[in-house]
Order: sequence, then structure tokens, then C-alpha cells
Amino acid sequence: MATLNVSLPDAMRSFVDGEVASGDYGTASAYIQQLIRRDRRRAEVRQMLLDGIVSGSAGTYDDSFRARMRERAANRTA
Repeated sequence: MATLNVSLPDAMRSFVDGEVASGDYGTASAYIQQLIRRDRRRAEVRQMLLDGIVSGSAGTYDDSFRARMRERAANRTA
């Protein structure tokens, strides 16, 4: 695993230390790794949304569409 040194203002370092002290993370590195994973996932979701926007219209959201979605949902639970 690679090492990366990061400088933080005192207030940020105190916050990270508090997160570790809360017991949710074993180390400051674990906390930072989780932040990066979360940010990567957010970027993936954002890209999916953008891809959906440029892919064109999916159709009209009307009573007929809602009825089809209700029927599909009912069939899944049946």
C-alpha cells in the first residue's frame, strides 16, 4: 500500500481525531479511505445521472406509465 502525507489545519485534524476516537474508525487512514470511497461512489452516481440525461427521453410520465409501474411492482410481490 502506498503512503500519502497530507497536511491539515488543526481544526480538521481535531475533527479526524474525534472520528477515530468515536470508535467508528480504527485509524485516521481508515477514515480518509472511507471518505475517498464515498467520494468515488458519488462521482459514479453523478456520471450515471449525466449519462441518463444525455441518453434522451425515457418516455412520458403519465397515468399510463404509473399504471404500468404499479402493475410491475404488484407482479414482483405476488
